[in-house]
Amino acid sequence: MKGILTAIILLSATILQGLEIQDPTPEVRFSIRNAGVMVEGSFGPVTGTLRFNPEQLYKSDIQASVEAETIHTGIGKRDGHLRQEEYFNVTDFPQISMKSRFFGKGQGENEYRGYFNLTLKGTTREITIPFTATPEGDYYRLKGSFTLNRLDYGVGKSSLILDKEVNITLNVLSNAL
Repeated sequence: MKGILTAIILLSATILQGLEIQDPTPEVRFSIRNAGVMVEGSFGPVTGTLRFNPEQLYKSDIQASVEAETIHTGIGKRDGHLRQEEYFNVTDFPQISMKSRFFGKGQGENEYRGYFNLTLKGTTREITIPFTATPEGDYYRLKGSFTLNRLDYGVGKSSLILDKEVNITLNVLSNAL
């Protein structure tokens, strides 16, 4: 349910360097409290074109997506339930996508903020994702996390058992410009 949100956020974390995503195993992970227990999951693979240059943030651009049906929580029956109309409705809304608007420098070294339009289940909203971009040889390791309200995207309904807040984490290796 929150996995789609996570996938989109990870897409933003793939604030890569103007090339097709190069990381063979980008991580888009999510967690949400359900009946008092933390449920974790992932989406993937992430596809898109990503450009990131910390020296020229105005030239950076990210467009990424993930197939909603790739939600994985480790329990097949739960995954199937989350693919249904009430949650991700993967038949009518097969992709979760994210497009950058602009980037800014964060407070610390290698810290940045990405401003994105996130589209999930037919709803597009502006989100901000804080992330780090750490050089690794000819690459950048992009890591970020943020929280989304699943109800803002029509994922499930209000519930006493299922939390409305979903935590999303991203970890992607990008090419350097």
